Amino acid sequence: MRTLAILLIVALSAGVASAAQTQPRVYDQRLELTLFAEQPDIVTPIGLAIAPDDRVFVIESHTHLAPKDYPGPKGDRIRIFHDQNNDGQADQNVIFAEGLEAAMNLTITSEGRIFVVGAKTVWELIDQNGDNRCDEARVIVNVETSNTYPHSCLLGITHHPSGWLYIGRGNNGSAAYTISGSDGSSTSGYGDGGNVVRCRFDGSKLSEFATGFWNLFDLEFDQTGRLLGVDNDPDARGPNRLVHIVENGDYGYQSIYGGGGNHPYQSWNGELPGTLPFISGTGEAPSGLLDARRANLPPEYDDSILVTVWNENTIERHQTRPADSSLQATSSVLVSGSQDFRPVAIDADRHGNIFISDWVKVDYPNHGMGKIWRLASRKGVRASRPARYDDLKQATISPRLEELRAGSPTISDRLLTEALQSKDPFKRHSAIQGLSKGTRTRLRDRLTRNSDAAVRLGALLAQRKNNPKTPGPSLKDALGDSSIQVRQAALEWIGEEQLVQYRPEIKGVLKTKPTSPALFDTYLATIEVLNEDYLTSLHNRVHRKANQIQRQIPDEEIRAAILDQNLTDEVRAMAVTRYRHRHHDGALDFLSSLIGNESQEVQQQAIRSLSDLSGEGLQAMLLGIAKDSNQAIPLRREALVALEKFPIEDLQPFIELTRASELPIVIAAVRFLALHANDPKVKSAFNRCYVIHRNRPSSEILVEQLEDLLYSEPGCCQPRVTYRPQILEEWQHALARGGDAEAGETVFYSLRAGCAQCHTIDNRGGKLGPDLSNAGQSVSREQLVHSILRPSDQFPPQYQAWVVETSDGEEHRGLQLDHKAKGAIELFTLLGQTEHFEANEIERYYAAPNSLMPDGLEAGLSTSEMRDLVAFLESRN
Repeated sequence: MRTLAILLIVALSAGVASAAQTQPRVYDQRLELTLFAEQPDIVTPIGLAIAPDDRVFVIESHTHLAPKDYPGPKGDRIRIFHDQNNDGQADQNVIFAEGLEAAMNLTITSEGRIFVVGAKTVWELIDQNGDNRCDEARVIVNVETSNTYPHSCLLGITHHPSGWLYIGRGNNGSAAYTISGSDGSSTSGYGDGGNVVRCRFDGSKLSEFATGFWNLFDLEFDQTGRLLGVDNDPDARGPNRLVHIVENGDYGYQSIYGGGGNHPYQSWNGELPGTLPFISGTGEAPSGLLDARRANLPPEYDDSILVTVWNENTIERHQTRPADSSLQATSSVLVSGSQDFRPVAIDADRHGNIFISDWVKVDYPNHGMGKIWRLASRKGVRASRPARYDDLKQATISPRLEELRAGSPTISDRLLTEALQSKDPFKRHSAIQGLSKGTRTRLRDRLTRNSDAAVRLGALLAQRKNNPKTPGPSLKDALGDSSIQVRQAALEWIGEEQLVQYRPEIKGVLKTKPTSPALFDTYLATIEVLNEDYLTSLHNRVHRKANQIQRQIPDEEIRAAILDQNLTDEVRAMAVTRYRHRHHDGALDFLSSLIGNESQEVQQQAIRSLSDLSGEGLQAMLLGIAKDSNQAIPLRREALVALEKFPIEDLQPFIELTRASELPIVIAAVRFLALHANDPKVKSAFNRCYVIHRNRPSSEILVEQLEDLLYSEPGCCQPRVTYRPQILEEWQHALARGGDAEAGETVFYSLRAGCAQCHTIDNRGGKLGPDLSNAGQSVSREQLVHSILRPSDQFPPQYQAWVVETSDGEEHRGLQLDHKAKGAIELFTLLGQTEHFEANEIERYYAAPNSLMPDGLEAGLSTSEMRDLVAFLESRN
């Protein structure tokens, strides 16, 4: 049962697929979706772009984690499909280019120039004689990196009519990289976030344009000249996002701080000072976008962006509205299909017909399936005249913001100061860029002392941009600023720029009121990155991936924070979660001393930490808390969960708790004893408890729990007072609302559910599955429920389960960590260990069809436990 929680949200970020169907459903009856081409004419298609003469160019992947025995070509192909008589069917299908490696996306200019991005290369493909065959593949951009995973390096590409290419790079798995242009211009990084780089059409003048992305899969300019992108999400942050990308923009993610996305130096929707928000959230694995003004859709689509969502089998419509200098949007599903509808790229021809590539299968490796769909308005429907891509406006931001960003002399000090106070994050961003210019030095210095905290914050960020390694006295002043955000920005500056000379000064952030958990976590993160061992490892790149560098906080720092009565109880409780108790000889005595002498928040975290220890008297102390009616109910419940990890020789004290006067404690005791439900004394206690409570309306949850334990065996004829769902639809209805999030937290950490064995929340738990600290922020309750009940229906591709069958007949399941030299494989297995297999040990290696988390978690939990668990995960935002 404990393995049932493995990768609980491997499918968490995935949507709810509609019933199996061969034809995807279009929710607007005025539109029609038709099949344009399918396997064997096209297999595993990724990128798609349409030439000015309506030829449809499609990347056919054959190098995308191809299985060992894959029968296809050794290189990727680009096929051309052409509907020459405009009847909605492909009349021509020719191979334009082949032999490419890890090809991902492509873009075609109005002059017919074809640019293709692969994981480590950007090519211009040249057809010199117009015979639909590529005569030359000219490399214009190249990437040097040890990263081998194609979906985290170069991903998306688009062009601007002014002669610039924009290329999206993923987080590169936190490995070092250098991207070089044709003239030697380059940009590099190690552990930063994904970025957008820009170069001329010939690959020259390459530079970074924006940063802070996870995996930016597609880029496109809309008709107003905004550069848009779709970005996948780190595990604990969400949702996936549709973003408006501006020059020098920072969108918050850095891979060096881990894949969870919840490190205090990371943000996802502009939460951190100096970072920018998204336009709207998308479903899991957005892969392509299209400005609907380029399509022949009804006029009400003119304000919409269409987004393909690979993992939710949908095409979304994001209806935009102005939001100061940018956009916000409301999303809805335009097209949905079965599990075998996996839309990737999307583009429109000059008539406004939309074409979509379809990967078809959930299997991430090449599998030989594929489709291309055509979406258009039905005959007789009034539709907008499609706009040409190259008619887009030249400016990517408004002229006034461009002047502000450039620090133009036409922008007065007063206007710049007012812009720092704006509620518009893009305007503030431009003002910070302008204020960072050398011509504004005096104004910057003066504004760090402004009475308005927003102005002081903007001035501090501008100072960092102007001279990050040599700050002036204002940085020290910022550590004691009355604004939490200013102090937070000062800490981040010191940590990210490794300003070790400020190490003695940073405690000042906690001496100034107010404080907050976010500020405290930023303080701890800064201590971590100023550690000498960490900095040495970072500078020497001792690990291939930056996120593998260990960061540590001295125990004495945490102990001091826990005991500091000047900090809030919430902050001190957070400090308890960061205490590395397993490695401290005095941990048991220290944590025990907190029980009975501190706030409920601190005691609750202390009990959780004690559950990971062992020592004389610990079990008796926890049992004493559970039995003590003078203790708060959450503490007593927490003690019962902690006791699950100990061998229990005498069940009688727990049986006695089923007679407690407090109903929540009776429920908690029954949940604890469920692990021993076959014991005759326990069964007798359950029967007695059931007789007492079955007619009490207030005891419905307890009665339901008892009936599940006593009368769930096949053939049991005992009539139930409560109803237990039997099929998927009934479970979905039962879990659609309600639940006690506080009680659900104890379910999450219980051994019977086993969720915490593989998932982390607030620094506690296992590492096999995604971090769930912000699970409720990423998906809806409906999606949570479906993902728990049927995890194999959908799961994010980065959590594809792999199986290694060894020559001695053993089978190992886990997450693929790496392909090593000469065919060796590394898996992170169900036991939470990294296993290495040499090529000569491997008999068979393949992607499993199901999630690592099997179906059936509901079989081992009561309906109320399931409901409480969902409520707890939903509350994590």
